[in-house]
Amino acid sequence: MRAIRNAMGIIGVGLFIAACNAPEPNAQPPAAPPAAETQAGADWILTNGQILTADSGFSIVEAIAIEGDRVLAVGNSDDILGLASADTEVTDLGGQTVVPGLIDNHMHFVRASRDWYRHVRWDGIKSREQALAILAERAAILPEGEWVGVVGGWNFSQFADDSAVFTRAELDALLPDIPVYIQQNYRRGFANSAALAAAGIDATTVYEGGGQLVRD
Repeated sequence: MRAIRNAMGIIGVGLFIAACNAPEPNAQPPAAPPAAETQAGADWILTNGQILTADSGFSIVEAIAIEGDRVLAVGNSDDILGLASADTEVTDLGGQTVVPGLIDNHMHFVRASRDWYRHVRWDGIKSREQALAILAERAAILPEGEWVGVVGGWNFSQFADDSAVFTRAELDALLPDIPVYIQQNYRRGFANSAALAAAGIDATTVYEGGGQLVRD
């Protein structure tokens, strides 16, 4: 009898649980989870330009897509236009250049953009001979009468073959007829005879500015 009572108790508990889980009459099925919102298109797309990405390879691409205050994607114009929606503003750059918004309190943007074509960089150049060859190569493609120069970003200690300071005779031998000005940071500069003549400096010149004029 005890076994029968236990069995009946188990059956009763099972029926109670089943009754609790049974759907109520006329109950609505649970609502489906909301569908994921369709990703909005870019707010602004610029195409047909030269976008300086400033990535590790300093790559230049044709188009850029912007969403809010973020860059959504860069690439060719056709691919980037695929990110447009009906509300996207599209700008055809017509070959113009776009640079990153540089957050910097020290820039030489105007000077560099105006004179970049006649300046060379010696960053990472470890040979004095190679550095001067780079200078001569740039001078060879400049219009007649243009100066050629280096405006910082280097130091004599980087030249493994010869770290002595430049002399006027050395620069004259390199480019006798083209004005040369080589600036070492903001510490000092070196000029050849053509540059001194173009600047109106000769043996009789009295210099009264800051620093000093050193002749060799």
